[in-house]
Amino acid sequence: MPIAFDVWNMQDNIDINLWKFNNKKNNWSYISESANSGNTDEYIFALLSSGEYLLELKHMNSFSSEELPSKYKVSFDAKYLAQTMKLPNDPLFDSQWHLLNTGQSLGLLDLDIRAPEAWKRQSASPNITVAVIDGGIDVEHPDLVNNIWSNQKEIPKNGIDDDKNGFIDDINGWNFVENIPSVIPSEHGTHVAGIIGAEGNNDIGVSGLTWDVNMMSLDIFGDNTKYDSEDLFEAIHYAVDNGADVINMSIGYTVPFATLERFKELSPDLYRGYIDALNYAVDRGVTLITSAGNDNSDDLNSLSLPAAFAAEVPGFISVAAITDEGSIADYSNFGSLVSVAAPGGSSISNKTTIFSTLPRDKGLYGGMPGTSMAAPIVSGAVALMLEKNKNLLPEDILWILDETSTKDQSLKRFVKSSGYLAIDLAVKIAGKYNSKMKDSSTINDQQFRYKFLYGTATEDLFEVNKNNFSESGDFPSLIQFNASQGDKILIHRKVLPGFTSDTFSFSQANNKKNLKKQSETNSDLVYDRSSGNLYFNQNKESKGWSDSGKESSLLVNIIDKPNLSESMISLVASRKSSSISSSPNRSIPLDQHVGDTNSAKYLFKKSGRDFKINIFIDHKGLHENHASMDRDLFQYIENTFKLLDQNTILNFDSVSHAKADFVIGASKKSQYVGINEMSWGLSAGFDFSSKPTDNVLNHYNAAFEIAMALGVAYLPEKSKGIYSFEDSIAAWPLSNEIADNVGITSSDYDAINHAWSVFL
Repeated sequence: MPIAFDVWNMQDNIDINLWKFNNKKNNWSYISESANSGNTDEYIFALLSSGEYLLELKHMNSFSSEELPSKYKVSFDAKYLAQTMKLPNDPLFDSQWHLLNTGQSLGLLDLDIRAPEAWKRQSASPNITVAVIDGGIDVEHPDLVNNIWSNQKEIPKNGIDDDKNGFIDDINGWNFVENIPSVIPSEHGTHVAGIIGAEGNNDIGVSGLTWDVNMMSLDIFGDNTKYDSEDLFEAIHYAVDNGADVINMSIGYTVPFATLERFKELSPDLYRGYIDALNYAVDRGVTLITSAGNDNSDDLNSLSLPAAFAAEVPGFISVAAITDEGSIADYSNFGSLVSVAAPGGSSISNKTTIFSTLPRDKGLYGGMPGTSMAAPIVSGAVALMLEKNKNLLPEDILWILDETSTKDQSLKRFVKSSGYLAIDLAVKIAGKYNSKMKDSSTINDQQFRYKFLYGTATEDLFEVNKNNFSESGDFPSLIQFNASQGDKILIHRKVLPGFTSDTFSFSQANNKKNLKKQSETNSDLVYDRSSGNLYFNQNKESKGWSDSGKESSLLVNIIDKPNLSESMISLVASRKSSSISSSPNRSIPLDQHVGDTNSAKYLFKKSGRDFKINIFIDHKGLHENHASMDRDLFQYIENTFKLLDQNTILNFDSVSHAKADFVIGASKKSQYVGINEMSWGLSAGFDFSSKPTDNVLNHYNAAFEIAMALGVAYLPEKSKGIYSFEDSIAAWPLSNEIADNVGITSSDYDAINHAWSVFL
């Protein structure tokens, strides 16, 4: 049973552990834990078999000087999860964190592709054929045998080309290396096949992305570690000519310091061979998916083949790998040409690899990391999408994957979509898809209905897009909107592409009568307070507002029916790449290094919403498990806040601990390092060493935690070599080479201003 435990409304730092009683050993066995810092909510999600369980709550430390009872609330939910998920009975399913992440790999809880939610809609694709161009598949594997493609037009082992396709006895595919029908089972090819389509819910082993599918084994490696390009091209033609709907190619190699243009100049025949073969597939409606490569290379200065052709072949999909923590994998190739990311696991720990099938002589099951594992995850998802809608073209599929991917700031610049696969939404949209959805030049009812039907609204700022609405009848409803608290509706340019910052206008109409008689027709939005309806004005060319067809222009129904004004609606041009900064030497574009509003938003609320923040530097170490700091460090932190006061839209006043919105202190213990949301504001502890040689590092750590708390976005590890490491404190390497002038930079000031500007 899937079950979630939640501890919330805490006054102190409380952690939780989940245990199961072991009847054989007569003791309790550890299952999972949640140990967030501060009084942040604790959450455990687990798949539990029948038995007796214990949820242990541990009081770690108090955040009040008074000795008072520590209050909290506990809840658990087994009903909702069971209703929204479809789970297989495969005994090794719990090892497949990429499908359902319960923390089993010690990564981030819920960091997965949402497969069980997708399976609730579509769990099998019996009418779809996926060609696996790779090493050979073990076609007799017990978890694969029922999902291997069978050429019904060919009579087995009669030595005759019955279907006259030029290949004799090609029952399950072809070995292009030896030019024979017998494929040589390989670890790589068998592992890839299991990720796509290991038979699900069969009480055996693992589950594939699709539980029922037809997988064609096209072997281009044989006993070799490299493939011949002519074998690849022939395999692509074979797959297309014999009915494949999807082709997975977890193959390739990287050429450093090369480009596609240079490749075209130096090897025109090979370049043309790739172009012709790939276009042969997509022109016939076959979706091609390939791995981005495992050489930790940027496509700006390296060439990954065949992945680089995603830039020239419409609908050709390349896939980067992420870890179980959501970051780009240490080995994964990356860049603006990579279409989307999917789980590939880490090369550091076996627990974080992708668990799938292996040949029978290799143990049946095991884990591997790589973009080779990420690509078949997408291929399996595409098979489910096509089963839902066979009319999808490769370009349609790529667009849906981009639109529905889970966006993550840390993936910007590393993946074109800035996100990783979210299969539940992809399958849902696939079933509803029509070409008008991706026509950015057309605003119509169909686009509105697609854009406003998904997600929940639990924050104070509401974006009019698919992520912030819940289904309620025929039209979406905006919930928890409180105009008196300064809540705003943010309308994205991506949602309403006809808008620009200069032409946006809003007219308030309080009743239907006013809507009919309205003489001014230059408003893009019209609001009817009596109904709480916000409309898009599609009647601007004629006078007034027509009742006819107005429901087709309904953007949202706002439950509280507030007295909306223009100040409560703002336009966000999310496609802009220019900097908001006046800094002349900014090297990180705004759309690649934006502020992180999570902590900033909380501090904004707690500080009185006036951009004035009361601070307390706990230099004596009297509060919250802090250590005392010397005068030099204390003065450095004071000066940091002075610089922030001078260079950002924020103002800082030093106050006592009891009156502070933001407390900063030194911590010698790792469990107290980081930013905690307290009932009164933010508490930040920085990693501190009392060694005189670590003074500069202490300065850096203090400034870093302050920057993170105020809205600087952390730049991921692969930002090295992409951005100037002198441009943001978030990009500095933690090493002994840290210079004396380390601190918050002009780009960090920009990021903080950006994070807080949305609250204006």
